[in-house]
Amino acid sequence: ANDEVLLPFTDIEDRLISINHATVGADLAESWLLPSEIALAIRHHHDLAAMNQPDMPVIPAVSWAMIAIANLAEHLVQEGTGRDLTHEWGKVADQSLKLLGLSNEELADLERECVEVLADNE
Repeated sequence: ANDEVLLPFTDIEDRLISINHATVGADLAESWLLPSEIALAIRHHHDLAAMNQPDMPVIPAVSWAMIAIANLAEHLVQEGTGRDLTHEWGKVADQSLKLLGLSNEELADLERECVEVLADNE
């Protein structure tokens, strides 16, 4: 799934094992009685179709913000460490940046800062 360029990570899991980590995580969050916004963010964090329709009323804005923050955080860690590189950021970058109100220049600044911080902590 890490090497897949087009399909969502969860599609590969569904195909191989008939379930995916987003579904399991969301079901677990619901069973722990976490707020529905958190469970929705977990359930849809790889949902590319939904990412392209962030005004869907079934998914609240706070869930979209959590998804975008998680996508950005994963990208920054991967960029900063050079480990566990996937193709997920390429699938969600535009929508995530839009949801967070970040420009490509601001992203580049964050990437540089993250690399520096992670290098200082090695």
